[in-house]
Amino acid sequence: MAEELRFIVQRKEGLRIVLTGASQGAAFDNAVMQKLGGLERVYSIELGTFFPHMKRRTVTPRTLAIDSNGLMRDPMCQRDLWAGTRSYIKAFYRWFKYKLQGKPVKFTHCINTPGHEYLWEYPAVHTNIAEFLAAQFGAK
Repeated sequence: MAEELRFIVQRKEGLRIVLTGASQGAAFDNAVMQKLGGLERVYSIELGTFFPHMKRRTVTPRTLAIDSNGLMRDPMCQRDLWAGTRSYIKAFYRWFKYKLQGKPVKFTHCINTPGHEYLWEYPAVHTNIAEFLAAQFGAK
């Protein structure tokens, strides 16, 4: 992805790109930003980076890293293995229940870890993102 973004930015003058990702997606965004190095015009908004990726995370002036939704701590950022394990066990039961009801869903859609959701309605989420975008792109 980094090479594709580099290709696009080099050929489209004035184009600015914002990558966004939550949890594992935030870690992916960060890996892409690292590969891009100092390439200007590519920005990243990373929400709730999953704890195994924290030690490799690099935050630049073009990166907004949010590790709390402002309402409660995020156990998946804080390496709370017990909360993560509980979430996955409960997810299995939810997934199985839906399967028995004839409504199969993806297992990942059944995972619910309180604190690891980053909704726009949460003041700490939308305020930080709006301020970051205004600082990077100017207010509109």
